[in-house]
Amino acid sequence: MARPEADHRPDAVTLLVAHGSRNARATADHTALCNAVADESGRTVRPAFLEISEPSIGDAVDAAVRDGARVVTVVPLFVHAGNHVEVDIPGIVDAARLRHSDVDIDLRPHLGATPDFVRMVADQL
Repeated sequence: MARPEADHRPDAVTLLVAHGSRNARATADHTALCNAVADESGRTVRPAFLEISEPSIGDAVDAAVRDGARVVTVVPLFVHAGNHVEVDIPGIVDAARLRHSDVDIDLRPHLGATPDFVRMVADQL
């Protein structure tokens, strides 16, 4: 997938969104994934969670803006479209856009919709 130039700006933050879990290891694993993606990409990458775990998507957007972000990219790490991908996450992002109308908040397609996803799964076979 092409990477917009805005992602390379020092005032840009990418939020990788996981579902959230009561299992502390799942939360720690997601945070470790975000750190690894940040190291690999050279971008500022932070964790966010739809529910249960913290920070929530809204709180993560608010924190990024407080820290000076002018561009926030939200990437749902969900395999399939469903209510969370089609309704819940867009609603949360829309509310964040209302709170931060001077910030570019971009909601990317969920992971399963990306062109490389099928290849990535096939590589595991």
